[in-house]
Amino acid sequence: MNVLMITPMVDEQDSLLGFITGWINSLARKVENLNVITLKYNMETELEGSKIIKYVYFSLIVLKLVNKKMVDAAFCHMYPVFAFMVYPWAKLFKVPMVKYTLAIECLMGVYFPFIAGVRNA
Repeated sequence: MNVLMITPMVDEQDSLLGFITGWINSLARKVENLNVITLKYNMETELEGSKIIKYVYFSLIVLKLVNKKMVDAAFCHMYPVFAFMVYPWAKLFKVPMVKYTLAIECLMGVYFPFIAGVRNA
């Protein structure tokens, strides 16, 4: 299985999100191919530009991966906006999505269950 993972940051030294590196390594051992998209690699490396430029860049990467059949499933980690950004391409190319958010977001109603085809993990 080829999985696309979208996560906010990959930095094992980060005190809050350092665990994501372990998740990536563990998931990579269980799937055939794991593509990870992040807007911030570590505290020093972040994609430059406005939010529109970041969205276009992100969309082009996702479109390239799903169009070339390199994605069998998409996993959006933490931020609900990632699910919104991937959803049009996932829907168009029939790629199942899973969105994982913090429990407090679910309690506050911040997650968006009305998107058909997106499952909350």
